[in-house]
Amino acid sequence: MNGVHQSNGIVFNNSGKQFFHTLSSPYNSDSNVNRPVIMERKEVKIGESAELEKAFTEKDIELFANLVGDFNPVHFDSEYAKQGGVFEDKVVHGVLVFGLLSTLAGTILPGKGSIFMSQDIRFVRPVYINELVKASITLKEAHSTMKSGDKKVVFVFNTEVRKSNGEIALTGQARIYHPNLSLVE
Repeated sequence: MNGVHQSNGIVFNNSGKQFFHTLSSPYNSDSNVNRPVIMERKEVKIGESAELEKAFTEKDIELFANLVGDFNPVHFDSEYAKQGGVFEDKVVHGVLVFGLLSTLAGTILPGKGSIFMSQDIRFVRPVYINELVKASITLKEAHSTMKSGDKKVVFVFNTEVRKSNGEIALTGQARIYHPNLSLVE
């Protein structure tokens, strides 16, 4: 993985410049919860991208399973996960990995006020517990709606999560609504 490397950090790439945002909790210094800086943007440009690196821990998997009720043993039992020959060890919930893309869209690009309209996802390879991954979104195109007239308010992003060895874990395309952005041509 090229560029800035730090677990739980966001890299924002704007015309070749990189900005690094450290994730920390503004609520409680003893908290294990990391909260990103939320960017309020006025403009976006085709080709802009944002990246986030994260390694999911066993604690992350437990918290997520408790929230959504998914206690499939492939996430908690190494021997069970290996039985089918598909996995090498316990795997992170795919939807939890996808959540990194939501984090990027809602906090960096496009940022504050973003609303996911749709996401096509293809899960290509499993992500294992404590494995560093890099999620990225890149603005591909923008569209107007009947209500918005000429103003472009629907933004299409290419999305992917890569493993530390460069292999794609998941890939897809997102459509995100944001009524307050201007597209810079």
